[in-house]
Amino acid sequence: MKKFISILTIIILASCQSVEKFPKPEVLLPEDLMVRMLIDMTLLNAAKSVSRQELIESGIHPKEFMCAKYDIDPDIFKENTKYYSNDLKKYEALFQRVADSLAIRVQKIDTIIKAREALIVKEDSLKYNKLIDSTETSIKN
Repeated sequence: MKKFISILTIIILASCQSVEKFPKPEVLLPEDLMVRMLIDMTLLNAAKSVSRQELIESGIHPKEFMCAKYDIDPDIFKENTKYYSNDLKKYEALFQRVADSLAIRVQKIDTIIKAREALIVKEDSLKYNKLIDSTETSIKN
């Protein structure tokens, strides 16, 4: 019985902890701007994971680069990120917009890659046909 009371007390104490809510920042960034910034952060972090050395050599630090691009103080971005994270549904909606935007970009890139590959195949087939034609011409002579 003492174990049960001890466990119940621990559970009650753990469930009574308060969740810190972050106050509205003095400079509240619009959701559209936050989405664009989060897209840039995602792309920069992806670039960092792919070619870390090139970013280091060029002196690009993703967070500082992104804040400079939008002329926003890193602390303001941090405060806004905390503020938007208070409302998980809104924060999830922001990240869904980021994911949707990135998916559209991937589709566009895939389309460009396929078009380039088709062009290369067409150029190769034209070169091949010219080679065959020149070979046939030289055989006939």
